[in-house]
Amino acid sequence: MQYGLPARPPTASTTLWTHLLRSNTNQVPKSLKDMPIIAPPMVPLDKNASSMRILLHDTQANFEKFTTHVGTLFESIQETKNELKTTYSLFERDRETLMGDIIDLGKYLS
Repeated sequence: MQYGLPARPPTASTTLWTHLLRSNTNQVPKSLKDMPIIAPPMVPLDKNASSMRILLHDTQANFEKFTTHVGTLFESIQETKNELKTTYSLFERDRETLMGDIIDLGKYLS
């Protein structure tokens, strides 16, 4: 439909749009047939290696979590060990004090 207007002179963009909108888009231009595909594949080429990398990454993450938990556990064990040593020394001191009081009481009564 021209609507009574004169035809526009062809421009570079008209040629481009004509090329892009043509109905036969399944045809690959001859100049592109010999070009290697540049885009990366949509699917991994080696699925086993990809799965192995994912598993190794997951295993490493689990080892790191395990390491932090073990570190926390060892710190708690060390704190408990120190508290046991302190408790032992307090009981030892109280026992010596009690034995000294009993000996003094025995000397006093005799």
